[in-house]
Amino acid sequence: MTLADASQRTVGEELHALAAELFPITRSIAGPGFRETLSILEETCGPMARHRFATGERVLDWIVPREWHVRAAWIKDPHGRTVVSLEDSNLHVVSHSVPVHRRMTLGELQPGYGRRLVTKEAWLGCLNGIGVGLAAGAGMFITAAGQHQPRPFMLAFVVFLAMIGACVASGVSGALVPLTLKRLGFDPATASSIFLTTATDVVSMGMLLGLATIFVR
Repeated sequence: MTLADASQRTVGEELHALAAELFPITRSIAGPGFRETLSILEETCGPMARHRFATGERVLDWIVPREWHVRAAWIKDPHGRTVVSLEDSNLHVVSHSVPVHRRMTLGELQPGYGRRLVTKEAWLGCLNGIGVGLAAGAGMFITAAGQHQPRPFMLAFVVFLAMIGACVASGVSGALVPLTLKRLGFDPATASSIFLTTATDVVSMGMLLGLATIFVR
């Protein structure tokens, strides 16, 4: 081994040690991790000229954001075991991401979740509507026949179809409205109720009256 080879090896080892020291630091362009990185680099390269800019200040075509400082981040499975952690790699967290503390199903993290959810809720609403519609239709048939209405079976059929439509609309809107509000940046837990109630009432009443107008004359 020549002196040049030994020197290159030493430099390589020093660079690797420096990279290993810098890599775990969670940093963004605005935050304590960035300043810590500069301080470590100054130990190797010497003092640097630092320029400070306040949050909200315009620098050329850029507005300086608020400092971003992450202390801990993880994802745990249903048994409480950590499967993803910031301690393992700082690449597990996107810079300037917002804090999230909630339970999520695996389906929510997979592509096409919204479409599958809407389809599932539509089918569940249909099945629920069939059961409820049979009971409501039977009640309508008994009531109409007891009052000697001319077409009790058709009235029962209208109620049956209207209940299926109402349950399907309830299931679909119950999935679509929160997904849409979440995409628009609103909290589905506080803003969904008025939309769900309106959609269910309008569809159920509209189907009942509309079907009655078509089939019962």
